[in-house]
Amino acid sequence: MKTQHTILVTTAINFNFKKSKNNISLLGEWCKTNERYSKKNFAHKVQKCHWTDINKLNKDSSYIKNQYEGILNILYKDLNKLNNKKKDKRYWRIIIGPWLTFYIAAMFDRWETIRIFFKKNRNIKTSYLKNIDKKILTSKNTLNFLINAQNNDIWNHENFLRIINFNYKENINHEAGTISFLKKKRIKSIQYNFKTIIKYFIKLVDTVISFFALKYNKVILESFYFCKSDLIKLHLKSKMIPAFYKNTFKDLELNSNRTLEYNKRKLILKDLNFSNKSFLHFLVVSLRNDLPICFLEEFNKINNSVNYLSKQKKKTIITMTSHFFNERFKIWLAEMTSKGSKLQIAHHGGSLPPKLALFIDHNEKISDKILSWFKFNKKIFKQMSPVQLLRYKKIHNKSKNSCLILACETNRYPIRCQSWPYVEQYKLWFNDINVMVENLQPIIQKKVIYRCSSEEIGFETVDRFKQKFKKLKSTDIYQSNLTDELSKAKLTICTYPDTTIADSIMSGTPTIIVFSTKLYRLSKQSNKIIKYLKKNNIFFDDMKKASKHINNIWSDPNIWWKSSKVQIALVKFKKEAFNVRENWIEEWSNHINTQSQ
Repeated sequence: MKTQHTILVTTAINFNFKKSKNNISLLGEWCKTNERYSKKNFAHKVQKCHWTDINKLNKDSSYIKNQYEGILNILYKDLNKLNNKKKDKRYWRIIIGPWLTFYIAAMFDRWETIRIFFKKNRNIKTSYLKNIDKKILTSKNTLNFLINAQNNDIWNHENFLRIINFNYKENINHEAGTISFLKKKRIKSIQYNFKTIIKYFIKLVDTVISFFALKYNKVILESFYFCKSDLIKLHLKSKMIPAFYKNTFKDLELNSNRTLEYNKRKLILKDLNFSNKSFLHFLVVSLRNDLPICFLEEFNKINNSVNYLSKQKKKTIITMTSHFFNERFKIWLAEMTSKGSKLQIAHHGGSLPPKLALFIDHNEKISDKILSWFKFNKKIFKQMSPVQLLRYKKIHNKSKNSCLILACETNRYPIRCQSWPYVEQYKLWFNDINVMVENLQPIIQKKVIYRCSSEEIGFETVDRFKQKFKKLKSTDIYQSNLTDELSKAKLTICTYPDTTIADSIMSGTPTIIVFSTKLYRLSKQSNKIIKYLKKNNIFFDDMKKASKHINNIWSDPNIWWKSSKVQIALVKFKKEAFNVRENWIEEWSNHINTQSQ
């Protein structure tokens, strides 16, 4: 069989090659965020994301979960030796768990993407863009890695090349061309005004108060999303010093150009068994290079910075988000729990839980209790009032005349096994929104505001919406406040099953939930809720039916919204998914007081 030649475009990076008789293959839909690659008939093939196959997704999810545990069993011992520690697995799970969950899933996805490409193109010699910046593969910390993995073209290009060179050298013809240009990131300048001075002063005061709060409070409420006034009330009700700990656990700025200690890194996972040229072989080789410097080269620096904080007596620590992305807080947290402190994780958001757990049950494995919005059927969960929703209950109603569509971007590159849309599936989801808008009456269309993220994140659907509906309004979540948008909304349409549903319903705004259950797969408990929401025209998975309902109620949505059937369904929904009790302050203070006894 005659060997063919193809040019493989791995990412959206633009590089110089002449389009000739050679086949051009795009490795994924993410390449099309470059206008050049998105032109009709530009590419011969565009590879689909392998995790759009549900059976493969479920199988791979179990595989990744097993590999995570197997790697952690060895990695935590290695990190003990390399950092002169003698800590148990839970200690290191708290510190490296969030990064490791994302890392293994992201690397397996890239591995499978390349494997599938060469499996489908056995008799093809491939050319591709050469290396750009290998140093980008080593991250400073978890957040730095996550940002690169889900949206950075150079990081992903380097990873794809690394896999090709590791396992498919015989399929390579030559490097095709050089880079043409790179998008420059927009850097926002900081403007100092009276408000920033006031904020700085408040932070300064909080730093002093937090010092005493950390010492004397038996329960620490950290990274809470409650309104500050509500959080202060809760502290006082619980007889604690009110504190926000904004600067107490502020993460350190690490040097991304720090020299890596390869003599230590080469010892990582040397006891892990794997087959030659297998995914695990590749993962070990890559992880030795990619392990964020916060876990090795800069670990002692961060650890020393929290030494004085770790000398506190054992406490109950309740956190919302810092246990995932704040390396300094995670090390302090690991030190405190190793001395007997209790850890509880409070959900910062939620609504309708998905079928697949987002973080390989990380929260369940590190915490003593999870304070959730949703009423889960597991002992470790305790449903508590999501007090942060009260900010929407206090919305001052302005002239309500807009039809607000709340949307959520799809990541360009997969970073985990999830029950949400992957890569090219964003087109199906976005097309559903287009169909719904197209079938609205003209008088309603004019009132539509499409709200989503757009600043070089995902597939930039705000710009696509503008192109599709030139006369309609759209807004970027970074440029508008949701509270302001809801205060002007006559009707809200939520197009994904997450926190904005609760936000909108709590504001009292008539709300419709619209999404395909084939794209957003929900848990069994969520599906039960969806059934009665659907029966009362609150939820739709048929876009034209949703449009018809909106057309019917638009003159006065409150007639439908305040009907007894709808209100009964909403009370039931709130009770299951986001039950903000009238006596929330007693509920939370009672819980806190039981922890401090």
